[in-house]
Amino acid sequence: MGDLKGFIHKGLDLSYKYEGAKSNLKSEALKFNKVSKVLVNDILIRNKISPKAPTIESLFSGKWKLIFQGKVSGTEEVQVSNSNQFFAKPYNHNTFKHYFNLEDIDIDLKKKKISFIKIGIPPDNRRIKSVLKIIEPGNHYEGVEEDGVQTVSYFKIP
Repeated sequence: MGDLKGFIHKGLDLSYKYEGAKSNLKSEALKFNKVSKVLVNDILIRNKISPKAPTIESLFSGKWKLIFQGKVSGTEEVQVSNSNQFFAKPYNHNTFKHYFNLEDIDIDLKKKKISFIKIGIPPDNRRIKSVLKIIEPGNHYEGVEEDGVQTVSYFKIP
């Protein structure tokens, strides 16, 4: 199990980070259960089936291209890991860095809406409200941040 690097379903390469805990079977089972729930939700979303309890991590599985315009404009690669941690890799850097934790997450698949607040990792004290429209679940989201001052688009990187 410790060598598990991802899954393939209907030709889709679904990469998921799984770190086992061989010394603690309970921890191993909890970690595997968490990753498997994200996997199942992702498969459902990619097949246009609504999961019973979608997670932000299942809606944002893998790596994403974030394009932002407004007060600040730019592009960066991002990903959500460990349930609510927002990582970014600006295009002039080689590694991902944990910039935010996501809180107050609200996912409404019927209204095709996702909202959350990005809470900066200290010493960063930013609180950025994001409201996104689901254009294509698991592949494309668009919306606003900071009360409409900033427009954002998220595109899944194949």
